[in-house]
Amino acid sequence: MQFILFLGWWLIAAVSASPITLDVLSSAQVNVSLADPLLPWGPADFEVRTVPGRGTFDRKACYALAVKMVADIGVDGFDAPLPRREISFPSPNDPQLVATVIPEEGGQGVRAIARKYVLWTVARAMNQMVLDGLFVNCLYSMYYRNQRLGALLLSGKPPVDQIGTDDSDRSLALHFSQAANSTQDSNAQGSVYEYDFSTDQQMTIEDVVMGTVGAIVHAAEHNQINVGVFVGGFPRYRAFHYWFNEGSSRGQLEYFTHAMCIRAMQAAAEMAMMINNFHAVNVKVNDRSKQIAHGGYYERPPVRSPNASNL
Repeated sequence: MQFILFLGWWLIAAVSASPITLDVLSSAQVNVSLADPLLPWGPADFEVRTVPGRGTFDRKACYALAVKMVADIGVDGFDAPLPRREISFPSPNDPQLVATVIPEEGGQGVRAIARKYVLWTVARAMNQMVLDGLFVNCLYSMYYRNQRLGALLLSGKPPVDQIGTDDSDRSLALHFSQAANSTQDSNAQGSVYEYDFSTDQQMTIEDVVMGTVGAIVHAAEHNQINVGVFVGGFPRYRAFHYWFNEGSSRGQLEYFTHAMCIRAMQAAAEMAMMINNFHAVNVKVNDRSKQIAHGGYYERPPVRSPNASNL
């Protein structure tokens, strides 16, 4: 009942009650194919229809929300279902900006929605907002082969309960020290990150955020599998993530799963936004005083790095 009342308010406030199919391609992406396996937004028969509203919100708050949301969802799997209830993700920068996942109700009650559909929807929605330069309240309805799966409501008006707000569920519980060009922070799982921001390879906040969103969506497909080498990004945006397990060179991998890699990528992007530095960054990942991985994001994949589509 709570959602019905809220959705009623939403539709009254919407500019148009007629859904618009989200245009995942545009004239600015003439070299990008919808079927490109590197695109983090799902197959062609996955469709997102939108009903935009009137309200606008701060783009940087939206960027922080997108990075945290895909990380919080992706660390627990790709095909695994979300809980059978409405779940809200508030922006770390603005608690009034909230993304709410709304599952579909069927004849046998609320249907579970696989995490991958929400991840793809966030990637598509963010891509379109960045391309258009418009950050407005919107209802995104998800369809797979014309079957409605549920919806994602992005709004400055906070609905229902929230997920991912505890420190135990975040990688960026920042108790960091800063010295010259190097910073550190740790997460609740025990990993400690050391950052070294470059003085070249200047990118934009959009490059870093979207490259991180794309890389996290790719990494979520592998979740608990140990990382040897991981490369991922989002075509059109210049930031590519590259992560290397310290044990790869000696043939005995350290314990560094894709879920741990996701938290490292989230932490790197959130640190960049926090200190407003969007140069390339090198990150060391330490666990119990031992370095287990290193990586970061760069303007292009490092020489001789594997193609992300093979990982």
